[in-house]
Amino acid sequence: MYKRGAFSPEEVEILKHALCRYVKENGLGEQGLLRLITHYKDNETRGAWTKIAEALPDRTVQSCHNLIRNRFHPGNYKGRWTEEEEKELLALVEEKGRKWQEIAEELGRTPTNVRDKYKSLGEENHEDRKKGISHWS
Repeated sequence: MYKRGAFSPEEVEILKHALCRYVKENGLGEQGLLRLITHYKDNETRGAWTKIAEALPDRTVQSCHNLIRNRFHPGNYKGRWTEEEEKELLALVEEKGRKWQEIAEELGRTPTNVRDKYKSLGEENHEDRKKGISHWS
């Protein structure tokens, strides 16, 4: 059974060290580290997350991958969303559907950040949500 919930500060440190060790042992350098954190799948990173996650056997590979991407992806810290960015997000979802990776690349944010923002805006009901219309009346 895998551990669930928030990672402890100790687990974050262990995972960070495992990531750095993997990058060093495989001669990836700074660009390789950035590629590992920012890209989902390619030949250079194949199998990397399985190896890195071995440092935390009580956690799933996916949870380790998600933590690193959320914590260290440079596009995840652009700050608060502006009203213009929110409008652009809604327009891109209208145009492309829920293709979070494509939309994220256009907005310079992570796919998870984009998806979560769309959900927080009310998804397809964003217009009603902004106006304060209740569907429960």
